[in-house]
Amino acid sequence: MSEDILKILIKSIEGKLSVSEEKSLKEWLVDEEKNQKLYKHVFSFFTDKKNLPDMESAGQEAVREIILNRIASLENKEPKKAGKNYYWRWSYRNIAAIAVLTISLAIALLFGYQKPEEITYTEFYAPLGEKMTLVLPDSTLVNLNSGTRLSYASDFGKSGRMVWVDGEAYFDVKKQNGKLFKVKTEAMEITVRGTVFNIRSYKDDNEMIAQLYEGVVDLNLPAIKQELTMNVGDKVIYDVKGGNFQIEKSLESDCSWLRGEYKFDNERLGTLVNMLNRVFKADICFKDNKLKDDYYTGTILEEKGLGRILHLLEVSADIRVVREGEKIYLDK
Repeated sequence: MSEDILKILIKSIEGKLSVSEEKSLKEWLVDEEKNQKLYKHVFSFFTDKKNLPDMESAGQEAVREIILNRIASLENKEPKKAGKNYYWRWSYRNIAAIAVLTISLAIALLFGYQKPEEITYTEFYAPLGEKMTLVLPDSTLVNLNSGTRLSYASDFGKSGRMVWVDGEAYFDVKKQNGKLFKVKTEAMEITVRGTVFNIRSYKDDNEMIAQLYEGVVDLNLPAIKQELTMNVGDKVIYDVKGGNFQIEKSLESDCSWLRGEYKFDNERLGTLVNMLNRVFKADICFKDNKLKDDYYTGTILEEKGLGRILHLLEVSADIRVVREGEKIYLDK
């Protein structure tokens, strides 16, 4: 037995375990069946009043020797003789308290404790060129845009409600008293109770956007240590590379991409092309990377098709579209 476990056993007998020590003891108990047998054998001595010693002056050392002797007796080894300087003088009240603590801990550890349930994860993915609608276990409705992943743990709804998103998702969160709903992305964390909002947080985009349609949400931007509360109509645009954000008021009453409309207001062409690749399952690249930082405002209708949209870009933005097999290149 390691010295650390021995110290934890002594403290468990005394009823002085910290939270971390209790966790270590639980892990040791479930590690091997013989550890449980050993613990039962040790603590049975301390719950029998005729064996409980009075030990006011060298308490921990006395408990240590008893534990070592109980281990030795269980393993048919020669018990260690108690040192001649240990005088045990605990009152009956102390003995009773230790007995209660020991019994309570033992019952909790040996009969009430089970190995923690293995946490597994459920993941949904909306493939490129497709969208997906799903209902979470708490009845929250979620729409996933193209190329979006959403996952949650198997303990979702038990102590809390948390999902992880890479991409764009529209949430209509079901309110549950006392249980917050949290969304985590690469750069944002949103905490809500019951509300309707959209979050766009693709790893390959420089800008992350959160927009609120109903209720109130708390938004956290960990990288820049910024927390803020969003109200209805707020649209937060976070520049990941620049490490700054801005809040705009939006007049939109619903989420346009659900209808196949993609509205851009002074948006980088690089972000726009990422969107086209996801929505149309395309492979559009830049021959001139400087084009990525050109900004555009407008609305793209999915129903028009990729060819029509690229033609409009050529006409309105002075961009050459070059096709090479399956690849499409944008150039000046």
